[in-house]
Amino acid sequence: MNRYAYRTTGYAVKALTWLSNANIRIHHEEKIPDGSIIYAINHFTRIETVFIPYHIRRITGKDIWSLADAGLFEGVLGSYLNEVGALSTKNPDRDKLIVRSLLTGEASWIIFPEGWMVKNKKIYDKNGKKQPFVVASPEGRHAPHTGAATLALRTEFYRERIKQMIKKDPAEARRILELFKIDTTDTGSLFNLETYIVPVNLTYYPIRAKENILSRMAEKFFNNLSERMVEEIMTEGSMLLSGVDVDLCFGNPIKVSQYMKSRAVKSDIESHQPINFDDQIPSRSMLKTSAMNIMHRYMSSIYRMTAVNHDHLFASLLKYIPYYEIDEDDLRRRAFIATTIDFQKKDVFLHDMLRGNQINLL
Repeated sequence: MNRYAYRTTGYAVKALTWLSNANIRIHHEEKIPDGSIIYAINHFTRIETVFIPYHIRRITGKDIWSLADAGLFEGVLGSYLNEVGALSTKNPDRDKLIVRSLLTGEASWIIFPEGWMVKNKKIYDKNGKKQPFVVASPEGRHAPHTGAATLALRTEFYRERIKQMIKKDPAEARRILELFKIDTTDTGSLFNLETYIVPVNLTYYPIRAKENILSRMAEKFFNNLSERMVEEIMTEGSMLLSGVDVDLCFGNPIKVSQYMKSRAVKSDIESHQPINFDDQIPSRSMLKTSAMNIMHRYMSSIYRMTAVNHDHLFASLLKYIPYYEIDEDDLRRRAFIATTIDFQKKDVFLHDMLRGNQINLL
């Protein structure tokens, strides 16, 4: 990573925040633990790959790297993303690089488990008992990715294995350290760290797609823009230029070491047989199940932290009122009554505009 480019990006984001009408509000940063962290975040806009690392680094003082779509790593933009610590999802050494940096504490990571910019928020299937979370993408409907959980588990597996091998089999410990290109004389930070996944929710309000200077420039200078691309530029451009509230909320951290306690996993950790990074170890199926369980935990936490706002209330009302019966005054009254619910008892996070007197809805 080029630290000059990294700092320059920070200045650029700071300037962009000042020039735009975006109002970024951060909640519960005190929940961020001291350790090796993967931040699992819902994905809505392209600019998140840049501005979220800036804000988390400002809070924690630690380098934050992120995974980015492979399609972005082309030409000048691709070179720049590499310089500032972004990693292509199709990099052949992706997983090993992430695990290494988490083992040493060199950097924390941002991963978007939805795997796609989810605009429609159709992410929960109440009939899906085994898999309630579903993401719609051009490739079809799929479950959120377990990559964040898998990488955290692999990091903690090797952290515990190195600890055990230093005591029982120093040669194997040295081999693992060399595998990850970790200095064999400096393992202090490796042993003093723990691996966590911190769920993070981003909520934007209001969201209005309309023509703006960015969308007009894009249509002028780029030919054959897809309908989806035009919509995204209209949405994101309006958010930046017309004003948007961005609530960035941190959830309770998931401590990954608790998933290392089963007999099968412990047996592999303590095995004297050499284990390479992509070897099929006996406890693989158990770790895969753990990754799925962890994914459900962080996805539940991410969506539960959504900052409920007026758009959510009105959209929910419209969903249940037949279109031919909608009366504006009646809709306003229903929305007003909805705001009298005790949201705190329901463990619902509210946008600031829903915290005061709502008489204006009438």
